[in-house]
Amino acid sequence: MEAQDSVTLTPIDGNHSTLRIERDSHEWAVPGLVLEYCQKLEDGRFLLLTTDNSPYEEALHVMLITSGKKTYELINIGQPYTPAIFKHALRIDEGCIEFSFSDETRFHATVFDSPRWKISTLLSPSYIKYVSPLSKKSLYVSQL
Repeated sequence: MEAQDSVTLTPIDGNHSTLRIERDSHEWAVPGLVLEYCQKLEDGRFLLLTTDNSPYEEALHVMLITSGKKTYELINIGQPYTPAIFKHALRIDEGCIEFSFSDETRFHATVFDSPRWKISTLLSPSYIKYVSPLSKKSLYVSQL
């Protein structure tokens, strides 16, 4: 976890935490209780993965946080009543990681330099949930 030292996650309740980044006056209320992966990108944005710390009904939250902005992009992975474990995060390139979640299923998370339309956000499997699939995105998750 490359940038974890500059990021803190403090639980608020059973499913959410407050995220703080050093040298940033903003705080974010984000889903998840455990910071599983953190990568600070060259442009100052952060690619973060958190889980709910519930292996019998786990959810993975993939977020793109821009320092200085209150909003963030969010993609949730998981299904109700389905056990899962996050494993093997591997940095492929700047803003691109590969990881496994839920029965060794492999995923790619990719960050683009600027937001773009991706029709595949509407066609994603039911367990990959984009918070607002009809808007331009800089963050994209795909199953390998």
